[in-house]
Amino acid sequence: MNILLIDDDQPTLKSLQTFLAGTPYTSKAFLNPRDALDAFNQEHFDVVITDFSMPELNGIDVLRIIHEIKPDTFVMLLTGYANVTNAIAAVNHGAYQFLRKPLRIESLMPILEDIEAQLQGSADTTATTRKPRHANVQQESTCAESQCPAHPEQKSSQPVLTYSPKQQNLEMLGTFATSIIHDFNNRLSVIQPCVEMIQNLAEDNGVKRWAERLEKATTQAFDYTNHLTQIIHRNLDNEEHLPLCLEEVTKEVCLSLAPIVKNSITLHTDYQTEHSKIFGNFGQMCQIVMNLVSNAREVIPEKEHGNVTIRLHNVLINETTGQSRDLSPGWYVQLTVTDDGSGIHPDVLPRIFDAYFTTRKAGTGVGLAITRELITAHHGVVRVNSEVGMGTTVQVLLPCYDDATVKQEASVGT
Repeated sequence: MNILLIDDDQPTLKSLQTFLAGTPYTSKAFLNPRDALDAFNQEHFDVVITDFSMPELNGIDVLRIIHEIKPDTFVMLLTGYANVTNAIAAVNHGAYQFLRKPLRIESLMPILEDIEAQLQGSADTTATTRKPRHANVQQESTCAESQCPAHPEQKSSQPVLTYSPKQQNLEMLGTFATSIIHDFNNRLSVIQPCVEMIQNLAEDNGVKRWAERLEKATTQAFDYTNHLTQIIHRNLDNEEHLPLCLEEVTKEVCLSLAPIVKNSITLHTDYQTEHSKIFGNFGQMCQIVMNLVSNAREVIPEKEHGNVTIRLHNVLINETTGQSRDLSPGWYVQLTVTDDGSGIHPDVLPRIFDAYFTTRKAGTGVGLAITRELITAHHGVVRVNSEVGMGTTVQVLLPCYDDATVKQEASVGT
């Protein structure tokens, strides 16, 4: 297996060369990406490991050009400035792995071994789909009766390994996000005791109040990173759920957002619930409200005045309405977040909850995807109505904790 190495940092390049010299693999190394691409055009390479940040051509440029020349090349991006935006860009352009510096050689070798196995497997069969590292594998009959009616007697005991490229992308980003979360938590661990020291030493009540807000924000940040970890590992149901008041959650989020909401945006609240208690996780519910409100304020142009409105009210869902929305009959709390921003184009609307889909230059495409995951974990549903030029309304329905205590009558329609 022949490997092309590209990095404008000489020590990093030398380290990779030294390691690969002790393996069965051959390699060539280049400091200049254009020289590396010239070599790629003249010689066969199975794998490319390229730095992300380089002069003239960055790693994404190299990845794109290589896949234009030879689409089935395994390309891995290496970076010392890791962030989610770069990782998502790598995924969208078909990177096989997104690796962080300093690169641990013991973590690189299993990846190379997996690639080698795939290359050997593709040489032995006519299959065109490659199985990436740690891919989710499904076992299916090679000729199930429902698939091969002309040959119902044929049943193979050998499973076919099927793999969705989306699973590889999600796994790669999940592994990368876990390392980012770890680093983020380390920094929060430094901030938290400093905030506590400020609280203890501050004599001015105003300073103490701001320190208390900062402490709450730090605690919430710890909660959010924990929730992200649970999402990555699909363990949302393991987080503690308790009876909580959604109105109190919303007020807490609005208080946290007040210092960062643009002066041109007015935040309105309208609470009309007789019963706003749900069964849920406080941190996760804060994240739901925070994501929806933050998303609403970001779609309002910087120089224009805009409005974001948060409403809470009770809704009674009967059997007919429940079936159409996949909900059980009973009382629900409806959280509605409305903005008068630019609205969402009808072609884009069906994709807004897709992971890593975004229309904003600075967006990551993870906020609304996480929001839907959390709402589902709370047995709720979300729907969005939007009109270009008029704004967007997001409605979230969550079951009341004890609907027997809800005595008011509410309209079924929402």
